[in-house]
This record gives sequence, structure tokens and C-alpha cells, in this order.
Amino acid sequence: MISFLIKPSSSLCNMSCSYCFYCDEAKNRENASLGFMKKETAENIIKKAAEISKEAMFVFQGGEPLLAGVEFYKDFAEMCKGYGLKAHYSIQTNGTLIDEEFIRFFKENNVLLGVSLDGVEEVHNSLRKTADGKPTFKTVFDNIKLLQKNEIEFNILTVITPEVVKHTEEIYRFYMENGFYCQQYIPCIDEINSSQRALSNSEYADFLKRLFTLYFNDKRRGVPVSVRYFDNLLMKLNGMPAEQCGMNGICTVQLVIEGDGTVYPCDFYCIDGYDLGNINTHSLDEILNSSKAKSFLNDNQTAHKCKECEFFRICAGGCKRYRADGLNDFCEAYKEFFEFSMR
Repeated sequence: MISFLIKPSSSLCNMSCSYCFYCDEAKNRENASLGFMKKETAENIIKKAAEISKEAMFVFQGGEPLLAGVEFYKDFAEMCKGYGLKAHYSIQTNGTLIDEEFIRFFKENNVLLGVSLDGVEEVHNSLRKTADGKPTFKTVFDNIKLLQKNEIEFNILTVITPEVVKHTEEIYRFYMENGFYCQQYIPCIDEINSSQRALSNSEYADFLKRLFTLYFNDKRRGVPVSVRYFDNLLMKLNGMPAEQCGMNGICTVQLVIEGDGTVYPCDFYCIDGYDLGNINTHSLDEILNSSKAKSFLNDNQTAHKCKECEFFRICAGGCKRYRADGLNDFCEAYKEFFEFSMR
């Protein structure tokens, strides 16, 4: 099966979150927005996927991918059927644009939703506002409840910021009380050209330890909770590779496709100089075997002292976007957490 990460709305979004990494990336390339994806571009993705595989995973992100409109997704699904492609769909959304028509599409096509929510109302609204500065919690929460009502599979994605760290227990319990059992937490990423840290090692270590205590106690009681990072650590401890990108210490070319068809190797590197070609004019073989793709894969070295660390087999140096001189920015946080959780 082949996988694509597609940005049908490019960097366009109806929200203005205080920490948005993709907004930062867009500002650091010549053209911030590469426009809404045309039907012809979508068909080229599907056609080229079908040429090498009978099955494909399509993950849609943004910006806000639902801005592309429900008709874009309906056409996409119909074209997949037309090319005889067994398609799996996942959409990462801010949750504000979900309506009954999207609900029908999600249900008919077994779409997995990732919904961004930063905890309880006060915390969420302080971080995730509309483009004109209005709070979004109630809209997002009501739409998540709509997903639950219609039995649509979803998970919650929370960005770990200093404000979220302060409310770790409150946020986790709020999720559990509302039946949000599948949870993802990702540390806030630093801006490309800034030396200012968005999240300190002490804050991240504190968050991981407190969250793990809650997760561990619930797991021990048989509660069906899933925290993606912890689940992946258990996979690695049991000798299996992690499914979460960045946890195996080795990059792969992810085939991230922007609105105009430009292909990048990673969601964290959709900036000028990392483009691998265009899906409208290049074959997948040309893209995957381009000199830039090979350079991206080769430029993935962890620090030598990383490999001597007692926790290297489960940490593996982490995602290279979080590395400085080969060493993970959160090295000390991970060490503190591993010593705490594995004692």
C-alpha cells in the first residue's frame, strides 16, 4: 500500500492558532499559499497511485483541509473507485467546518478523523481562535459530539504548550469523561528562524510524567484509553517498530502533496529547497529517486553520544526537525521521563 499526505487547501485556514507550524513554514517560502487543489491534480495523484498499487492511504491535512469543500472529497472518492483503487481516508481538521453533509461523506467512506482540541474551554480558546480572533471551543466540541453520535471514528490531537502543561490532569480527565479515548499529544515545535523555545525540557518532562501516570493507572484498570506516543513506546519495548513518524530515528519520503501538486518529503519540510518535483509533471519513480529525496534521507544523522545512551533503542534520536547538531531538543526531557516510567 502506498501513502500520501495531501494539502488540498494548501496553507489556507479559517483559524489563526498561536503556534501553527505550517503557517510558519508557509511564511518561509516564496509562495505562502499554493492554492486549492484542482480536480486534475487530484486525479493525477490517484492515477499514479493506481499504477503501482491496488491500495492507497490518503491523509488530508492543511491549513484546514475541509476548506476544499465536500464536493472535492466526493469527487476524489469517485475517482479512486474509477481507477479500481482501494482507498483509505484520514483527515486532520480543526473541527470547525464539520456539518451534516461532511458527516454523510465520512460515514459512507469510513473516514478516520483527527480533530485538533487543546483541552478544556479556557485553555483551548486561549490558543485556538478564528482568523478574526473569536473563540472556537464550543463549535469544535459540538462537532466532536456530532461525530460520536454518528459513530464516526476519530481521535483528539492536542499540541503541548506551557498552558496545556499547567492543566494536564484536568485536560486528560475532561477527555475521558467525554469518551475521547483515542488521544495524540505532540510537543509545540519552534519556529524555523527563531531561537526562542516554545516548550522547555522541564515543561515537557513534567507533562509526560503526569500524563503517563494517568494513562498507566487507567490501563491497569482496563480502561480502553490510547495515547499514541505511549502506545508506540510499548511497541518498541516489545521489539516492534513504531508506527508514529519520528520514533524510529529514520526518515522516509512521505509524499506530501501541496495544493498545486508540488511534492515534499515531510510535513515539517514543505519549504523552498525541499521540493521533489510535481505530481502533475513527474512520475512517482522520478520523485522518490530524485537527488533531493536521497539527500533528505541521507541528512538524518543522530549525534554520536545519542547512540551511546541507554535509552537510544526506544528514543532513536527522535524526529530530525526537533534536532540541533544531531541531538534532540527534548533529550533531557525524554531521559527524565524514561527514568521515571521505567523504574
